Amino acid sequence: MKLSINRQNDTDRKKPTSGRGRRTRLTVSACVLAAAVLVFVILHARSGAVPAERVTAEKRPLQDWYTENAVLRMGEDVTCIAEVSGSILEIPVREGETVKAGDLILRIDAQDYLYERELAQAARDGLRAQLDVQKASQVMTVSPQEYVSTLSQQLTSAQASLQAVKTVWDADQTLYGIGSISTAQYERDKAAYEAALAACEQAQQRYDESTKRLAEMNAQDGDDADRRFYEGETAQIEAQIAAQETLIRRLDDRIEKCGVRAECGGVVKNILVRDVSAVSAGTPLFTFSRREGKAGYAEADVLTSAAVYLHEGTPVRVRLRTRGDDRVLTGHVTEVHGYADRTASALGLEEYRVHVKAALDPLQDGGPAVPDGSGADMELLLFDRDDCIVVPSGAVYKKDGNYYVLKESGGRACAAPVSVLYSSGSEMAVSSGLEEGAVILNNIDREGIREGARVR
Repeated sequence: MKLSINRQNDTDRKKPTSGRGRRTRLTVSACVLAAAVLVFVILHARSGAVPAERVTAEKRPLQDWYTENAVLRMGEDVTCIAEVSGSILEIPVREGETVKAGDLILRIDAQDYLYERELAQAARDGLRAQLDVQKASQVMTVSPQEYVSTLSQQLTSAQASLQAVKTVWDADQTLYGIGSISTAQYERDKAAYEAALAACEQAQQRYDESTKRLAEMNAQDGDDADRRFYEGETAQIEAQIAAQETLIRRLDDRIEKCGVRAECGGVVKNILVRDVSAVSAGTPLFTFSRREGKAGYAEADVLTSAAVYLHEGTPVRVRLRTRGDDRVLTGHVTEVHGYADRTASALGLEEYRVHVKAALDPLQDGGPAVPDGSGADMELLLFDRDDCIVVPSGAVYKKDGNYYVLKESGGRACAAPVSVLYSSGSEMAVSSGLEEGAVILNNIDREGIREGARVR
Protein backbone atom coordinates (compact mmCIF):
# COMPACT_ATOMS: atom_id res chain seq x y z
CA MET A 1 0.00 0.00 0.00
CA LYS A 2 2.76 2.33 0.77
CA LEU A 3 4.46 1.93 -2.54
CA SER A 4 1.32 2.44 -4.44
CA ILE A 5 0.61 5.76 -2.68
CA ASN A 6 4.03 7.18 -3.58
CA ARG A 7 3.59 6.29 -7.19
CA GLN A 8 0.32 8.06 -7.22
CA ASN A 9 1.93 11.27 -5.89
CA ASP A 10 4.63 11.10 -8.48
CA THR A 11 2.06 10.65 -11.12
CA ASP A 12 0.22 13.75 -9.86
CA ARG A 13 3.34 15.96 -9.93
CA LYS A 14 4.13 15.09 -13.49
CA LYS A 15 0.66 15.98 -14.69
CA PRO A 16 1.00 18.89 -17.27
CA THR A 17 -0.43 22.43 -16.49
CA SER A 18 -3.35 23.72 -18.55
CA GLY A 19 -2.92 26.65 -21.14
CA ARG A 20 -5.27 29.02 -19.30
CA GLY A 21 -3.04 29.19 -16.20
CA ARG A 22 0.04 30.08 -18.19
CA ARG A 23 -1.67 33.03 -19.88
CA THR A 24 -2.80 34.48 -16.54
CA ARG A 25 0.69 34.45 -15.13
CA LEU A 26 2.11 36.17 -18.23
CA THR A 27 -0.48 38.96 -18.05
CA VAL A 28 0.29 39.73 -14.40
CA SER A 29 4.01 39.80 -15.09
CA ALA A 30 3.57 42.22 -17.98
CA CYS A 31 1.49 44.63 -15.84
CA VAL A 32 4.04 44.60 -13.07
CA LEU A 33 6.82 45.27 -15.57
CA ALA A 34 4.92 48.19 -17.17
CA ALA A 35 4.20 49.75 -13.81
CA ALA A 36 7.85 49.46 -12.87
CA VAL A 37 8.88 51.15 -16.13
CA LEU A 38 6.35 53.99 -15.57
CA VAL A 39 7.55 54.59 -12.04
CA PHE A 40 11.13 54.61 -13.27
CA VAL A 41 10.32 57.14 -15.99
CA ILE A 42 8.46 59.41 -13.56
CA LEU A 43 11.15 59.25 -10.92
CA HIS A 44 13.84 59.86 -13.54
CA ALA A 45 11.97 62.88 -14.91
CA ARG A 46 11.37 64.33 -11.45
CA SER A 47 14.94 63.80 -10.37
CA GLY A 48 16.08 66.63 -12.77
CA ALA A 49 13.37 69.20 -11.77
CA VAL A 50 13.99 71.91 -9.15
CA PRO A 51 11.38 72.63 -6.50
CA ALA A 52 10.12 76.21 -6.84
CA GLU A 53 7.97 78.57 -4.74
CA ARG A 54 5.17 80.30 -6.58
CA VAL A 55 3.64 83.68 -5.78
CA THR A 56 0.80 85.72 -7.26
CA ALA A 57 1.28 89.28 -8.49
CA GLU A 58 -0.99 91.65 -6.55
CA LYS A 59 -2.25 95.13 -7.26
CA ARG A 60 -2.15 96.93 -3.92
CA PRO A 61 -0.73 100.07 -2.22
CA LEU A 62 2.98 100.20 -1.52
CA GLN A 63 4.67 102.59 0.89
CA ASP A 64 8.35 102.73 1.74
CA TRP A 65 9.62 104.67 4.76
CA TYR A 66 13.32 105.34 5.16
CA THR A 67 14.73 105.88 8.67
CA GLU A 68 17.73 108.02 9.57
CA ASN A 69 19.17 109.46 12.79
CA ALA A 70 18.06 113.08 13.28
CA VAL A 71 18.50 116.01 15.64
CA LEU A 72 15.49 118.02 16.84
CA ARG A 73 15.56 121.81 16.93
CA MET A 74 12.49 123.01 18.79
CA GLY A 75 12.82 126.65 17.72
CA GLU A 76 14.35 128.87 15.07
CA ASP A 77 17.99 129.64 15.87
CA VAL A 78 19.03 133.26 15.35
CA THR A 79 22.18 135.14 16.28
CA CYS A 80 21.60 138.51 17.89
CA ILE A 81 23.94 141.23 16.59
CA ALA A 82 24.86 144.37 18.55
CA GLU A 83 23.34 147.50 17.00
CA VAL A 84 25.23 149.87 19.29
CA SER A 85 28.73 150.19 20.73
CA GLY A 86 29.79 150.44 24.34
CA SER A 87 30.89 148.63 27.47
CA ILE A 88 28.90 145.61 28.66
CA LEU A 89 27.31 146.48 32.00
CA GLU A 90 25.18 143.42 32.71
CA ILE A 91 24.29 139.94 31.46
CA PRO A 92 21.41 138.87 33.72
CA VAL A 93 20.69 135.49 32.06
CA ARG A 94 22.50 132.16 31.81
CA GLU A 95 23.07 129.93 28.83
CA GLY A 96 20.19 127.49 28.44
CA GLU A 97 17.76 129.75 30.31
CA THR A 98 14.22 130.14 29.00
CA VAL A 99 13.08 133.76 28.69
CA LYS A 100 9.87 135.56 27.79
CA ALA A 101 9.35 138.32 25.26
CA GLY A 102 10.78 141.59 26.59
CA ASP A 103 13.15 140.01 29.13
CA LEU A 104 16.52 141.77 29.40
CA ILE A 105 19.35 139.59 28.13
CA LEU A 106 22.25 142.04 27.95
CA ARG A 107 22.78 145.72 28.81
CA ILE A 108 25.34 148.02 27.14
CA ASP A 109 26.52 151.33 28.56
CA ALA A 110 24.58 154.16 26.87
CA GLN A 111 26.62 157.07 28.33
CA ASP A 112 28.17 158.13 25.01
CA TYR A 113 24.78 158.20 23.28
CA LEU A 114 23.23 160.17 26.17
CA TYR A 115 25.99 162.74 25.86
CA GLU A 116 25.51 163.01 22.09
CA ARG A 117 21.78 163.48 22.60
CA GLU A 118 22.39 166.34 25.04
CA LEU A 119 24.58 168.07 22.46
CA ALA A 120 21.97 167.54 19.74
CA GLN A 121 19.25 168.90 22.00
CA ALA A 122 21.38 171.95 22.79
CA ALA A 123 22.04 172.53 19.09
CA ARG A 124 18.33 172.21 18.29
CA ASP A 125 17.38 174.62 21.06
CA GLY A 126 20.01 177.08 19.80
CA LEU A 127 18.63 176.91 16.29
CA ARG A 128 15.13 177.51 17.58
CA ALA A 129 16.38 180.59 19.39
CA GLN A 130 18.09 181.77 16.24
CA LEU A 131 14.88 181.26 14.30
CA ASP A 132 13.03 183.41 16.82
CA VAL A 133 15.72 186.09 16.58
CA GLN A 134 15.65 185.94 12.79
CA LYS A 135 11.90 186.38 12.72
CA ALA A 136 12.13 189.26 15.16
CA SER A 137 14.92 190.80 13.11
CA GLN A 138 12.73 190.71 10.03
CA VAL A 139 10.28 192.93 11.86
CA MET A 140 12.80 195.18 13.55
CA THR A 141 15.22 195.72 10.68
CA VAL A 142 14.49 197.79 7.63
CA SER A 143 16.57 195.74 5.19
CA PRO A 144 18.51 192.46 4.93
CA GLN A 145 21.74 194.49 5.23
CA GLU A 146 20.77 195.39 8.77
CA TYR A 147 19.97 191.71 9.47
CA VAL A 148 23.41 190.68 8.24
CA SER A 149 24.92 193.31 10.56
CA THR A 150 22.97 191.70 13.42
CA LEU A 151 24.42 188.30 12.49
CA SER A 152 27.88 189.83 12.55
CA GLN A 153 27.28 191.06 16.09
CA GLN A 154 25.98 187.64 17.13
CA LEU A 155 29.11 186.04 15.67
CA THR A 156 31.33 188.40 17.62
CA SER A 157 29.42 187.60 20.82
CA ALA A 158 29.66 183.84 20.17
CA GLN A 159 33.39 184.09 19.57
CA ALA A 160 33.84 185.95 22.84
CA SER A 161 31.82 183.35 24.74
CA LEU A 162 33.84 180.56 23.12
CA GLN A 163 37.10 182.18 24.14
CA ALA A 164 35.92 182.47 27.74
CA VAL A 165 34.89 178.83 28.13
CA LYS A 166 37.96 177.65 26.19
CA THR A 167 40.21 179.29 28.75
CA VAL A 168 38.43 177.37 31.51
CA TRP A 169 38.49 174.13 29.51
CA ASP A 170 42.22 174.39 28.79
CA ALA A 171 42.88 174.85 32.49
CA ASP A 172 40.59 171.95 33.41
CA GLN A 173 42.55 169.53 31.25
CA THR A 174 45.69 170.28 33.21
CA LEU A 175 43.96 170.28 36.60
CA TYR A 176 42.06 167.05 35.90
CA GLY A 177 45.29 165.33 34.95
CA ILE A 178 46.78 166.06 38.40
CA GLY A 179 43.54 165.33 40.25
CA SER A 180 42.74 168.91 41.30
CA ILE A 181 39.15 168.91 40.00
CA SER A 182 36.40 166.30 40.04
CA THR A 183 35.23 164.28 37.08
CA ALA A 184 31.81 165.94 37.26
CA GLN A 185 33.37 169.39 37.01
CA TYR A 186 35.57 168.24 34.16
CA GLU A 187 32.57 166.88 32.21
CA ARG A 188 30.48 170.03 32.80
CA ASP A 189 33.25 172.33 31.54
CA LYS A 190 33.84 170.05 28.57
CA ALA A 191 30.14 170.17 27.66
CA ALA A 192 30.10 173.97 28.02
CA TYR A 193 33.11 174.30 25.74
CA GLU A 194 31.67 172.02 23.07
CA ALA A 195 28.30 173.84 23.20
CA ALA A 196 30.02 177.23 22.83
CA LEU A 197 32.13 175.88 19.98
CA ALA A 198 29.01 174.59 18.18
CA ALA A 199 27.21 177.93 18.70
CA CYS A 200 30.19 179.85 17.35
CA GLU A 201 30.48 177.60 14.30
CA GLN A 202 26.77 177.99 13.59
CA ALA A 203 26.95 181.78 13.97
CA GLN A 204 29.92 181.88 11.61
CA GLN A 205 28.15 179.66 9.11
CA ARG A 206 24.95 181.72 9.20
CA TYR A 207 26.85 184.96 8.77
CA ASP A 208 28.87 183.66 5.82
CA GLU A 209 25.88 182.09 4.08
CA SER A 210 23.68 185.13 4.64
CA THR A 211 26.29 187.49 3.25
CA LYS A 212 26.81 185.33 0.20
CA ARG A 213 23.10 184.82 -0.44
CA LEU A 214 22.33 188.51 -0.07
CA ALA A 215 24.94 189.39 -2.66
CA GLU A 216 23.59 186.78 -5.10
CA MET A 217 19.98 187.90 -4.68
CA ASN A 218 20.82 191.55 -5.13
CA ALA A 219 22.45 190.68 -8.41
CA GLN A 220 19.54 188.53 -9.63
CA ASP A 221 16.28 189.74 -8.13
CA GLY A 222 16.68 193.45 -7.63
CA ASP A 223 13.80 194.88 -5.65
CA ASP A 224 12.44 191.41 -4.71
CA ALA A 225 15.71 190.42 -3.03
CA ASP A 226 14.67 191.52 0.46
CA ARG A 227 11.59 189.25 0.59
CA ARG A 228 13.34 186.20 -0.85
CA PHE A 229 16.31 186.67 1.45
CA TYR A 230 14.19 186.37 4.57
CA GLU A 231 12.26 183.39 3.20
CA GLY A 232 15.49 181.52 2.43
CA GLU A 233 16.95 182.37 5.84
CA THR A 234 13.89 181.02 7.63
CA ALA A 235 13.81 177.80 5.57
CA GLN A 236 17.50 177.16 6.21
CA ILE A 237 17.16 177.40 9.98
CA GLU A 238 14.03 175.23 9.97
CA ALA A 239 15.89 172.58 7.95
CA GLN A 240 18.73 172.60 10.47
CA ILE A 241 16.24 172.20 13.33
CA ALA A 242 14.63 169.24 11.55
CA ALA A 243 18.04 167.63 11.06
CA GLN A 244 18.83 167.93 14.77
CA GLU A 245 15.46 166.45 15.70
CA THR A 246 16.15 163.50 13.40
CA LEU A 247 19.51 163.01 15.08
CA ILE A 248 17.85 163.09 18.51
CA ARG A 249 15.35 160.42 17.47
CA ARG A 250 18.14 158.22 16.15
CA LEU A 251 20.09 158.63 19.39
CA ASP A 252 16.97 157.78 21.40
CA ASP A 253 16.65 154.58 19.38
CA ARG A 254 20.30 153.68 20.05
CA ILE A 255 19.90 154.38 23.75
CA GLU A 256 16.91 152.04 23.85
CA LYS A 257 18.88 149.35 22.00
CA CYS A 258 21.57 149.43 24.66
CA GLY A 259 19.16 147.20 26.57
CA VAL A 260 19.10 144.03 24.44
CA ARG A 261 15.83 142.21 25.06
CA ALA A 262 14.20 139.03 23.81
CA GLU A 263 11.86 139.71 20.91
CA CYS A 264 9.82 136.63 21.80
CA GLY A 265 9.88 133.63 24.10
CA GLY A 266 12.70 131.15 23.67
CA VAL A 267 15.99 129.82 24.99
CA VAL A 268 19.34 131.63 25.28
CA LYS A 269 21.61 129.00 23.76
CA ASN A 270 25.08 130.52 23.62
CA ILE A 271 26.32 133.85 25.02
CA LEU A 272 29.18 134.82 22.73
CA VAL A 273 30.37 137.85 24.75
CA ARG A 274 30.40 136.27 28.19
CA ASP A 275 34.07 137.18 28.71
CA VAL A 276 34.08 140.42 26.69
CA SER A 277 34.12 143.86 28.34
CA ALA A 278 33.01 146.02 25.40
CA VAL A 279 31.39 145.53 22.00
CA SER A 280 30.96 147.52 18.83
CA ALA A 281 28.02 147.64 16.45
CA GLY A 282 27.92 144.46 14.37
CA THR A 283 29.39 142.18 17.06
CA PRO A 284 27.50 138.85 17.51
CA LEU A 285 26.16 138.81 21.08
CA PHE A 286 24.35 135.49 21.61
CA THR A 287 22.48 132.69 19.88
CA PHE A 288 18.77 132.56 20.62
CA SER A 289 16.26 129.79 19.91
CA ARG A 290 12.90 131.41 19.21
CA ARG A 291 10.05 129.20 20.42
CA GLU A 292 6.88 131.29 20.24
CA GLY A 293 4.93 130.36 17.13
CA LYS A 294 7.66 127.89 16.12
CA ALA A 295 6.92 124.16 16.05
CA GLY A 296 10.55 123.21 15.54
CA TYR A 297 12.30 121.18 12.91
CA ALA A 298 14.45 118.08 12.46
CA GLU A 299 17.72 117.72 10.59
CA ALA A 300 19.36 114.58 9.24
CA ASP A 301 22.07 113.52 6.80
CA VAL A 302 20.49 111.09 4.35
CA LEU A 303 22.29 108.65 2.05
CA THR A 304 22.18 109.74 -1.58
CA SER A 305 20.41 106.49 -2.54
CA ALA A 306 17.38 107.72 -0.58
CA ALA A 307 17.82 111.48 -0.98
CA VAL A 308 17.03 111.35 -4.72
CA TYR A 309 13.41 110.51 -3.82
CA LEU A 310 13.00 113.50 -1.45
CA HIS A 311 11.57 116.91 -2.26
CA GLU A 312 9.87 119.80 -0.49
CA GLY A 313 6.64 118.54 1.03
CA THR A 314 7.72 114.90 1.48
CA PRO A 315 5.89 113.60 4.62
CA VAL A 316 8.05 112.72 7.62
CA ARG A 317 7.55 111.07 11.00
CA VAL A 318 9.93 111.78 13.85
CA ARG A 319 10.04 109.12 16.54
CA LEU A 320 11.38 110.29 19.90
CA ARG A 321 12.08 107.44 22.30
CA THR A 322 11.15 108.24 25.92
CA ARG A 323 10.90 106.30 29.17
CA GLY A 324 7.18 105.92 28.75
CA ASP A 325 6.53 105.25 25.09
CA ASP A 326 7.66 106.38 21.66
CA ARG A 327 6.53 109.93 20.93
CA VAL A 328 5.76 110.48 17.25
CA LEU A 329 5.85 113.96 15.69
CA THR A 330 4.74 114.65 12.14
CA GLY A 331 5.93 117.15 9.56
CA HIS A 332 7.26 117.58 6.05
CA VAL A 333 10.55 118.19 4.27
CA THR A 334 11.40 121.87 3.72
CA GLU A 335 15.00 121.70 2.48
CA VAL A 336 17.06 119.17 0.53
CA HIS A 337 20.59 120.41 -0.05
CA GLY A 338 21.71 120.24 -3.65
CA TYR A 339 25.04 118.61 -2.86
CA ALA A 340 26.36 115.61 -0.95
CA ASP A 341 29.13 115.45 1.64
CA ARG A 342 31.56 112.57 1.72
CA THR A 343 31.64 110.90 5.14
CA ALA A 344 32.75 107.65 6.73
CA SER A 345 30.31 105.08 8.09
CA ALA A 346 30.58 103.46 11.52
CA LEU A 347 32.56 100.68 9.84
CA GLY A 348 34.92 103.17 8.21
CA LEU A 349 33.42 102.80 4.75
CA GLU A 350 33.11 105.82 2.46
CA GLU A 351 29.58 107.08 1.88
CA TYR A 352 27.86 110.20 0.57
CA ARG A 353 25.07 111.97 2.43
CA VAL A 354 22.72 114.90 1.72
CA HIS A 355 21.55 117.26 4.47
CA VAL A 356 17.76 117.32 4.84
CA LYS A 357 15.64 119.63 7.00
CA ALA A 358 11.99 119.00 7.92
CA ALA A 359 9.50 121.32 9.62
CA LEU A 360 7.47 119.72 12.41
CA ASP A 361 3.77 120.27 13.00
CA PRO A 362 2.83 122.06 16.27
CA LEU A 363 2.87 119.75 19.28
CA GLN A 364 -0.64 118.67 20.16
CA ASP A 365 -0.08 115.49 22.14
CA GLY A 366 0.00 117.25 25.51
CA GLY A 367 3.39 115.80 26.33
CA PRO A 368 6.30 117.63 27.96
CA ALA A 369 8.42 120.11 26.05
CA VAL A 370 11.03 118.50 23.82
CA PRO A 371 14.59 119.64 24.69
CA ASP A 372 16.41 121.36 21.88
CA GLY A 373 19.11 119.13 20.38
CA SER A 374 17.34 115.85 21.23
CA GLY A 375 18.16 112.81 19.12
CA ALA A 376 15.38 110.98 17.29
CA ASP A 377 14.62 108.71 14.35
CA MET A 378 13.32 110.56 11.31
CA GLU A 379 11.24 108.45 8.92
CA LEU A 380 10.85 109.83 5.39
CA LEU A 381 8.28 108.60 2.90
CA LEU A 382 10.23 107.69 -0.23
CA PHE A 383 7.46 105.96 -2.19
CA ASP A 384 3.66 105.90 -1.95
CA ARG A 385 1.54 104.41 -4.79
CA ASP A 386 -1.67 102.41 -4.90
CA ASP A 387 -1.91 101.67 -8.64
CA CYS A 388 0.99 99.30 -9.30
CA ILE A 389 1.62 95.55 -9.31
CA VAL A 390 3.60 94.46 -6.23
CA VAL A 391 5.79 91.35 -6.15
CA PRO A 392 8.52 90.13 -3.78
CA SER A 393 12.03 91.34 -4.61
CA GLY A 394 13.13 87.70 -4.69
CA ALA A 395 10.99 87.14 -7.77
CA VAL A 396 12.82 89.69 -9.94
CA TYR A 397 16.30 89.59 -11.40
CA LYS A 398 18.32 91.94 -13.56
CA LYS A 399 20.18 90.96 -16.71
CA ASP A 400 21.92 93.25 -19.20
CA GLY A 401 20.30 96.29 -17.61
CA ASN A 402 16.76 94.90 -17.85
CA TYR A 403 14.48 93.33 -15.25
CA TYR A 404 12.82 89.90 -15.62
CA VAL A 405 10.56 87.50 -13.75
CA LEU A 406 10.23 83.73 -14.30
CA LYS A 407 6.93 82.11 -15.18
CA GLU A 408 6.24 78.38 -15.45
CA SER A 409 5.37 76.95 -18.88
CA GLY A 410 5.36 73.22 -19.61
CA GLY A 411 7.24 72.46 -16.42
CA ARG A 412 10.05 74.88 -17.26
CA ALA A 413 10.97 78.40 -16.07
CA CYS A 414 10.42 81.00 -18.78
CA ALA A 415 11.72 84.61 -18.55
CA ALA A 416 9.30 87.53 -18.93
CA PRO A 417 10.54 91.14 -19.09
CA VAL A 418 9.03 93.69 -16.67
CA SER A 419 9.48 97.39 -15.89
CA VAL A 420 10.33 98.11 -12.25
CA LEU A 421 9.02 101.39 -10.87
CA TYR A 422 10.54 101.17 -7.38
CA SER A 423 12.24 98.70 -5.04
CA SER A 424 11.64 98.94 -1.31
CA GLY A 425 14.15 96.24 -0.53
CA SER A 426 11.69 93.44 0.22
CA GLU A 427 9.13 94.31 -2.46
CA MET A 428 9.10 95.77 -5.95
CA ALA A 429 6.53 97.89 -7.72
CA VAL A 430 6.13 96.74 -11.35
CA SER A 431 4.67 99.25 -13.78
CA SER A 432 4.35 96.95 -16.82
CA GLY A 433 4.97 93.37 -17.93
CA LEU A 434 2.76 91.68 -15.34
CA GLU A 435 -0.98 91.46 -14.94
CA GLU A 436 -2.74 91.23 -11.62
CA GLY A 437 -3.09 87.57 -10.62
CA ALA A 438 -0.16 86.33 -12.69
CA VAL A 439 1.74 83.42 -11.07
CA ILE A 440 5.53 83.73 -11.04
CA LEU A 441 8.40 81.95 -9.35
CA ASN A 442 9.83 83.37 -6.13
CA ASN A 443 13.29 83.09 -4.57
CA ILE A 444 14.78 82.57 -8.01
CA ASP A 445 18.27 83.17 -6.72
CA ARG A 446 18.13 79.67 -5.25
CA GLU A 447 20.63 77.30 -6.93
CA GLY A 448 19.24 75.63 -10.01
CA ILE A 449 16.39 78.04 -10.76
CA ARG A 450 17.11 79.84 -14.00
CA GLU A 451 15.57 80.43 -17.36
CA GLY A 452 14.80 77.09 -19.06
CA ALA A 453 15.27 75.01 -15.89
CA ARG A 454 12.74 72.25 -15.09
CA VAL A 455 10.70 73.17 -12.03
CA ARG A 456 8.19 71.33 -9.91
